[in-house]
Amino acid sequence: MLPLLLIPVILAHQTPSFVGKWVGWMIEKDMPPTALNYPETNWTFKLSADGTFTAHVENHVMSNLVENDKGTYKVAGSKVTFTGTSRYSFDDGGKKDSGTRAYNATMQYAKRALTWDEGELHMEFLREGEKPTYTPEKFKPSNPAAARLLKSVEAHYSSLKSYADEGVMTSSGEGFTAKNVKFVTRFVRPKQFRFQASYFENGKQYGSMAAWQNGSKSWLSMTDGDSPMGPEERPLANALSTPIEAGSASTLVPELLMPDQFGSSLSKEYAEADESPDAKVGGRMCSVLVLKRGHGIVLTLWIDRETKLIVQATQKGTGEKITYSPRANVLVITKGLSPWRTAVKQGPDSPKAAGF
Repeated sequence: MLPLLLIPVILAHQTPSFVGKWVGWMIEKDMPPTALNYPETNWTFKLSADGTFTAHVENHVMSNLVENDKGTYKVAGSKVTFTGTSRYSFDDGGKKDSGTRAYNATMQYAKRALTWDEGELHMEFLREGEKPTYTPEKFKPSNPAAARLLKSVEAHYSSLKSYADEGVMTSSGEGFTAKNVKFVTRFVRPKQFRFQASYFENGKQYGSMAAWQNGSKSWLSMTDGDSPMGPEERPLANALSTPIEAGSASTLVPELLMPDQFGSSLSKEYAEADESPDAKVGGRMCSVLVLKRGHGIVLTLWIDRETKLIVQATQKGTGEKITYSPRANVLVITKGLSPWRTAVKQGPDSPKAAGF
């Protein structure tokens, strides 16, 4: 039997102490970790021995966010739960917000790190002065046929003279992504474009956004309830990436249509490509392309074998499912390029086109 004086010593080695300062690190696919302890981007926690915590979040990239959190934390096995209040201020140049709200977060402790995952975002908090181990994820070599299919899809979209779609997206609702989204895309090469989306909860619309481009200039407009923001001039890739409520619906097809404006492509972003058996979507026979990248993100595309256009996409990791009604090389009339005044008419290469 162990002496009673030794038991506290053994327990101290078995249960880690969480007291002290923890610095956030952003972990991205095949990239060295990024420490969030700089003036422009900062996220730190301080945990005290009495079970209380304070946290500071600050971001000055693309928008200005300052948040100070405080409350209590509890440890149950490998799970650490934070409960308290948050004081915040936000300003993205068009919309301002500030106030106090409830704070709730749960992290997992493993290998000397507190980890936090939400959708594609993976964070690790380590003690001040420590660094995470950088081990790039390993992937199988891409299926050559799948890699060729992906390249052909990218080439097809980037060559289209015009494009139009209407679609819907559903998601798990994690983070700020809307559970239900309806959207419309209009595009005329080289640089006339519009994407518009509306967000719904329990059948009721609660927000919307529109991003559009006319030549070298592009804009973003958003609404949250009765609070409008914009229009504000922004680079198009930034305008489409900002409204996270729209999920991948606002970036997947636009990036295929205009890869030069995004500076990337699916073949660069995803490390592994494979194929699944052909399947029908809405009566259309489709090739099925499966793309994988870090943190378990899997993007599956159903590509109409006749039109070579994506009619459905799902993303494991965010729970998104996007359904498209796409048409290529239709006649798109853009009158004034106001986000509310675009119409699509029958084109010579399109069996179907709808007005808007």
